[in-house]
Amino acid sequence: MSMTAGLFFASMGGHAMKTFIVTVFAVAVFFPLAVFGARVAGGGAYTLAEDKIISGNFYVSSSDVVISGKIDGDLIAAGGTVFIDGVVTGDVLVAGGTVAVSGAIGGDVRAAAATVTISGTVGGDVLVFSGTAKIVSGAAVGGDVIAFAGALTVEAPVARGVKAAGGSAVINADVGGNVFVSVNDLEFGERAVISGTATSFGLNPPLIRDGAVFRSGSVEQKEAEGADDFRRRFAQFAWLVAGLKFLMAIASAAAVFAFFKPAATHITRYVTSHFFAAFGYGLLAVVGIPLVGILLMASLVGIPLGAMVFALYVSVLLLAGVFGGMALGAFAGMLFDRKTDARCLSWYEVLGGTVVFSLLWFVPVVGWVVRVAFFLAGLGALSRALYRLLSHRSVPAT
Repeated sequence: MSMTAGLFFASMGGHAMKTFIVTVFAVAVFFPLAVFGARVAGGGAYTLAEDKIISGNFYVSSSDVVISGKIDGDLIAAGGTVFIDGVVTGDVLVAGGTVAVSGAIGGDVRAAAATVTISGTVGGDVLVFSGTAKIVSGAAVGGDVIAFAGALTVEAPVARGVKAAGGSAVINADVGGNVFVSVNDLEFGERAVISGTATSFGLNPPLIRDGAVFRSGSVEQKEAEGADDFRRRFAQFAWLVAGLKFLMAIASAAAVFAFFKPAATHITRYVTSHFFAAFGYGLLAVVGIPLVGILLMASLVGIPLGAMVFALYVSVLLLAGVFGGMALGAFAGMLFDRKTDARCLSWYEVLGGTVVFSLLWFVPVVGWVVRVAFFLAGLGALSRALYRLLSHRSVPAT
């Protein structure tokens, strides 16, 4: 996957590559900014009825999301399943297990999910990260299709180009621009009409069905150009992964705050009011939790418990960064808003702090020290809360 993705980036060319990286970075940076001015919904299953209209950007994080009404702005959604059969005049940024878009989208669609299906109209680009991505017959894309997918199927017209990397791709529709594909198996169907150039970096020669039309010539097959060239392309891919991790950090913080607001506020408030104590608990947790797991697994009877302890340890480490970012945002809120504590934790502080916490990796020495300190403080406050919960002590609600 990494090799084919690296080759895919190389095929995009310098200008397109810069544009793509800037786009990913912009999504990561402006995602929280959009939320600050947006209407927010969360909790259980959410449905925007067909007769409902929302003016402005809308953010929703629920177990299941159905958008049948109209959003006069951008939609930012996260859920186990997300179905959009209404109208969104702006862009759509969505993450979930299953994502289906059958409505009318005025701007771009950016989706990350196990399965993504586009059967409606998209005025701008479609950018997907998924196991299976389908743009089915009856849909229409007004811009580019950019896909990182295990299996990509394009059966609807694309006004501009198709750029894809992954396991397999089937293109069986009109493509108004160039096709750059880096997959193991590529197929052009009998209804494929490629107006621009077609370039394949696949391991296998592309399968071209009778009836496929290439107006700028046939498909050009290319291979890797050496180790140095591959390392350069892999570095480009690594930047993309960093961008995706950035988005995942923001989505995780949003989900935790939406579903567990009282607990998140309590943990964050403990960091802001007892930072050094939380930091000390964090240091103790880093060493103590795995030590307990090792001691338990030293005996046959304790192996299941030891495995549970290590599973808990991994989960706590993953969440520690989330609470570290929240605490950083709460400190900023206390500094700029002159609050006495983090009792009224806001979306602005949660998402803004997460962005800053993620960007600290790019600030040498000082940024790293601050990030590690808040990570350990978040870990300590979370470990303390879990200890109190497991020992049947109450965790104060907000």
